[in-house]
Amino acid sequence: MNNIIPLSADSHTTLLLCSNMAIPKTMANEYQLFGLTEWNELARKITSTSLERPGTFLTSEPEDWRREMGWNSAQSDRVLKLLSRRLNLALELKRFEDMGIWVTTRSEAVYPVRYKKLLREKAPIILYGSGDISIVRNDGVAFAGSRDADEEAINFTRDLARGCTREGMAVISGGARGVDTAAEEAAVNEGGRVISVLSCDLAKAVRKRLLREALLDHRLLLLSPYHPNARFSAGTAMGRNKHIYALAKWAVVVSATEGRGGTWAGAMENLKQRWVPLMVRKGDHVPSGNQALIKSGAVGIDSSILGNMRVSFNNLQNIENGSWTNRQQAILSLENQGHYQVNEVPLKVDHIPDVPDLYNIVWGYLKEILSHQEECNVTMLAETLNVQKKQMEIWMNRAVDEGKLIKMSHPVRYRLVSGDNDSCDSFSQQSLF
Repeated sequence: MNNIIPLSADSHTTLLLCSNMAIPKTMANEYQLFGLTEWNELARKITSTSLERPGTFLTSEPEDWRREMGWNSAQSDRVLKLLSRRLNLALELKRFEDMGIWVTTRSEAVYPVRYKKLLREKAPIILYGSGDISIVRNDGVAFAGSRDADEEAINFTRDLARGCTREGMAVISGGARGVDTAAEEAAVNEGGRVISVLSCDLAKAVRKRLLREALLDHRLLLLSPYHPNARFSAGTAMGRNKHIYALAKWAVVVSATEGRGGTWAGAMENLKQRWVPLMVRKGDHVPSGNQALIKSGAVGIDSSILGNMRVSFNNLQNIENGSWTNRQQAILSLENQGHYQVNEVPLKVDHIPDVPDLYNIVWGYLKEILSHQEECNVTMLAETLNVQKKQMEIWMNRAVDEGKLIKMSHPVRYRLVSGDNDSCDSFSQQSLF
């Protein structure tokens, strides 16, 4: 059921310093773990010394740490105490492995690149999971909504999730009852891929018979930034919202209560941080929270989106990102200046406005797509951006000529030139752990 993820020395050190694995509850106060902020600071410090990587702590001495890190004895003793759990950690990792649970960290190549790109220093240090982690590389749609959603909302959710599956998109949600469960079950039953980001009880979830078949078939990924035995709390439930949104390319809120609840809080946080474009179900009978989110900047959608969803999402993303609005404002401005008018007679132009090179605009989207796919062909890219295949070929060949892409044959496909993919911002480039 489980794809075993090898752990580097860096990851072992990270787990020892940051995870409460292999620490009995009765002894928790004896170990001073590194939290997220403290670990980020430590990671930067390590890279500026001859230690270079966290794994070096396992093969060096406290004297080296004090000299290189500028620590006093209390600081080095803290790390020494945490590292002393190496044997117990190995036993704990084996126990989780036998349960079908893997562990990974920001040091590993399998770690979701979108977390580093979007969450930056808020990206979780450690991830626990079960199932095929490669699912995170696929385009996905995040679903959020009330646990007590009505029948109309649930039916909309199921139709949308089935549509995602038919168009090759993963469904991402939080495993709660209501909208989350409706989306995940509809996608799994349709044969699609699902990422369920849990706030608690991962160890309990992997034992559920109904989930095991999907895990075995590489259609379900259970993921959590919290210890597999963690119990439910309002804090972890709220905290995992950003981990759901950041894995997706688009997000949909089906139903929300204005001003309260995890759905509202997560949606507002996403609008503020602008992690991913946010769509919200609209209509005559939607909750007031939906209407409030649309007024706050989300894009309203209804069942008409189900026809060609990938194209619809991309078009709505352009609206959400402001490019559509900016174009319309530019047209209105030119009309007001008398540069041209729209009517049924041939267009009369007495002044030609500056027209931006569309290639420079499109390249940003192409690079974003290619940063999440090892290789892409022209047909897929043309369909994704809703343009003619011939036009896409022209743009791709131009990118090849400029040294941005590599073109491969049999069949023809493209990939980013190594070093050109700067979509994973400075945090992911400079701080790999």
